[in-house]
Amino acid sequence: MSEPRVTILHVDDNEANRYVVTRILQNAGFTIVEAATGAAGLEAVAEHQPALVILDVKLPDLSGFEVCRQIKANPKTAFIPVLHLSASFVQSQDKAQGLDSGADAYLVQPVEPIELLATVRSLLRIRRAEEAAVSSARQWQTTFDSINDGVCLVDPEGLIVRCNRAMMQLFCKPANEIIGYAHHELMGAELGIGGSCFRRAKQTHQRQVLEFQSQGRWFTKTIDPVLDEHGNFTGAVLIVSDITERKRIEDERKQAEIILQQRNQRLDLLYETTRDLLERDQPLTLISSLFRKLKDSLELDVYFNYLIDSDRNQLHLVAYEGIAEAVAQEIEWLEYGQAVCGTVGQSRSQIVCAAIQKSNDPKTDLIRSLGITAYSCQPLIAQGHLFGTLSFGSRRRDQFTSAETDLMQSLCDQMAIALDRAQLLTSLQQQTDQLRQANRIKDEFLAVLSHELRSPLNPILGWAKILQTNQQDAAKTKYALETIKRNAKLQAQLVEDLLDVSRILQGKLSLNPVPISLAFTIKAALETVRLAAEAKSIQIQTIFEPNVGQVLGDSGRLQQVVWNLLSNTIKFTPQGGRVKVRLSKIAGEAGSRERGIGDRGTRGHGDKGDKGDVGEYSTSLFPIPITPNPQRGPRVPQSPIPAYAQITVSDTGKGISADFLPYVFDYFRQADGTTTRKFGGLGLGLAIVRYLVELHGGTVQAASPGEGQGATFTVKLPLVATAINQDNTVSDHRSDFNLNGLQVLFVDDDRDSREYIVFVLEQYGAQVTEADSASEALSSLEQAKFDLLISDIGMPDMDGYTLMSQIRENSPDQGGKLLAIALTAYAGEIDQQKALAAGFQQHISKPIEPEILIQAILSTVGMEPNQNQNGNRDCHYSSNR
Repeated sequence: MSEPRVTILHVDDNEANRYVVTRILQNAGFTIVEAATGAAGLEAVAEHQPALVILDVKLPDLSGFEVCRQIKANPKTAFIPVLHLSASFVQSQDKAQGLDSGADAYLVQPVEPIELLATVRSLLRIRRAEEAAVSSARQWQTTFDSINDGVCLVDPEGLIVRCNRAMMQLFCKPANEIIGYAHHELMGAELGIGGSCFRRAKQTHQRQVLEFQSQGRWFTKTIDPVLDEHGNFTGAVLIVSDITERKRIEDERKQAEIILQQRNQRLDLLYETTRDLLERDQPLTLISSLFRKLKDSLELDVYFNYLIDSDRNQLHLVAYEGIAEAVAQEIEWLEYGQAVCGTVGQSRSQIVCAAIQKSNDPKTDLIRSLGITAYSCQPLIAQGHLFGTLSFGSRRRDQFTSAETDLMQSLCDQMAIALDRAQLLTSLQQQTDQLRQANRIKDEFLAVLSHELRSPLNPILGWAKILQTNQQDAAKTKYALETIKRNAKLQAQLVEDLLDVSRILQGKLSLNPVPISLAFTIKAALETVRLAAEAKSIQIQTIFEPNVGQVLGDSGRLQQVVWNLLSNTIKFTPQGGRVKVRLSKIAGEAGSRERGIGDRGTRGHGDKGDKGDVGEYSTSLFPIPITPNPQRGPRVPQSPIPAYAQITVSDTGKGISADFLPYVFDYFRQADGTTTRKFGGLGLGLAIVRYLVELHGGTVQAASPGEGQGATFTVKLPLVATAINQDNTVSDHRSDFNLNGLQVLFVDDDRDSREYIVFVLEQYGAQVTEADSASEALSSLEQAKFDLLISDIGMPDMDGYTLMSQIRENSPDQGGKLLAIALTAYAGEIDQQKALAAGFQQHISKPIEPEILIQAILSTVGMEPNQNQNGNRDCHYSSNR
């Protein structure tokens, strides 16, 4: 087994000796540095920092003993082992002098190679062991100092042999004034506590713990005895912890327990009275019986129970005793602040009145007129909600005791809790009904999701197997490939809709707004759905008013809005139907403001339209958190808005029933969720439209005369004040780019995906090196230079994030700044953030169209397409390789 490549310095003025020793050590795998004089040897030590110095004693300038002393005297080189190898100084006193000068070993020449190598290896092992011990001690001390409590190690006599930083801070002394001193003396001087715990721990061999107070703070002193393998006491660990905060919390807890105990005792006394109250669904029916139970013991003659009437914003008398019915009719309604009960309703606190017949307070005029002499009115409050008031009065005594009024308040608290409980039960029942409905919708959605995700797989797998097993003619093959492509795109769109909903629910979908022309956006969306419309012979009529202006928005997201509306319209329009798309400019009203987050539509949820029998539903309020672009501030009202752009998409299709119209923009809601439904989908498209439109500060509205009579969707977006010229033509997305001269390293562990992407890149002229793992990619980077890395994320052993991090650790010459694109099936927002944080320039989710991949590559490497003489676009790439 060869030694690791370490450097050894050999200092000897005899060239023959140097040659022999050098050959022996080099054959053993060491790197040798030679020096012929002592001065040269000292310079070599400083320059090369060798792992070992082999030093001749007899040198022409300095003696080997002196060189060794200087090496050992220098803190930077003192740890280097020195081996004296001498043919002249061979006596015992010479060896002794050499070892006294600091040498670690002494050999006499001639020496056998095996002895020399064994000595060298032994010295190197000793040095490594010493370095490991020093490192371990340093790590141990670092850990020791990280303990927040003061910790000391003491010997059998109680003298401190080691302490951590917290103990030094506690004693306000440096380590040299603590180590070697008796711990009980320091504890007594600084904290006023003796060493009895140590003596007991030494005698009993058991942990001793003592809590004490010093200088206004609480501490705990812990002594843990340290025993050897024979059970003999060899020392102890002393821990001093500041427990002031813990004691404070304990005291507060004890006080809370006392208060709770007192409250429980009161509740026990009230239990018999309030038991029936809590068991009834209608607690107000028990007030009369409760009054009768208290009437004799408290000498009560009258009670009033007022409840809040939120419609009239007044107190309404709902139960009473001790007064005539005519009087009750006169005081049936009270304003807040009127009389005692109205004042309690206003202040939400108990009011106790004594000697009322002698009082001149106008608040007591009402009860004084009824002959009441003592009165206590309590608010009925539970969970911060005021239900009303309950008051008790006596004509036989002038006042109530504090214990009696406390009892009355406690009873009213129980009454309020019972009222709150009854209200909660009613609310829970309503929520149960709502949850049952939501659960039904969820089950329907999961069934639809399973159907919608599985259905495209059937033609994909079926036609793929047919093409693999049977030879088909060109027409049938083309038809099969188009079917596979169409269903794959359908499945990809379903997954993308789910991801969009996930981003929306997390509030992570944001915009990159720029002034854009809606005509361009609509035409781009029309181009996307053109084939689907032609397949059903649907005529699409477009009406674009001139000079509509521009809106501030995200072009891609607005195109998604129009595409979703068009896709929905085409899906529900029968064969040979008609679709009309209109873009117009609507003049705004003076003083109007921007509609956005927090604005409500023109009609409430579920309102029917007022235009004849045409039902309509509009919305501009989204029920979940919305995260706008962080680069923009929160949307604020702007007044006035001179005009807005309106996109109207109407069809002659299935229409929307009046019952379903209020829910048309809700998530996972479909008019027909049964297994016999005629139209597929997850019920997400219009919900996404709603969110995106409102994120742009606009509104969306759905209207339909009824089933079978078509539907109309209207999107309104605020126009920006100044328009910027923009080409309204739909750009050509043909794949006419070349990647000539681009060296690409592609990494993916899936062979099918790898072969597909490599084929696409090579079709565009790129030179591709493929790798099936991250380790193979790193090996390729060491052998060649590349212009671009395209990497999968989920791979065995090492994923794409780790691969990218390792590449970014390299220098620029070693590919550390290599441009990179993550091409992965991990398509979430968090996955994109992790890819960019790891060092990728772009994150693209699978599946991906070839044209989109090439455009992403062009964007990443900074290629500029130039029109050539043949009309095609060549991409010229100049690298710094």
